[in-house]
Amino acid sequence: MAVTYTPWFGTVTLAVANVSYELAALCSALPDIVRPKFGTVPKCEYLSIQADVAGGGAKYYIGNQDMGPTSFGLQLIATQAWQVQSMGANLIRLDHVYVMCDTAPAYLNVAFITR
Repeated sequence: MAVTYTPWFGTVTLAVANVSYELAALCSALPDIVRPKFGTVPKCEYLSIQADVAGGGAKYYIGNQDMGPTSFGLQLIATQAWQVQSMGANLIRLDHVYVMCDTAPAYLNVAFITR
């Protein structure tokens, strides 16, 4: 059964290089013991995504569904993190956040807070 932790911390795997993955789907694919429990719409009020500290020269991308290696929102390298918040309201849609890496397998550390 999915767990309800807030804040939730976990690591997701990007199995194939240069393929965009929906963040909510990656989290939902985790084993039951660590999988977050989402409502009908996977939302949060704080989100942090950190590139794997052992990622070497890999480039990690964060964007929307239509992103690619030359059209994306953010680019991270190993150890860098991106945070966004809408404190007081769950306005960040995890099904609207996509991630990708130019190397595989790649790992992202994720943390979020829900109300």
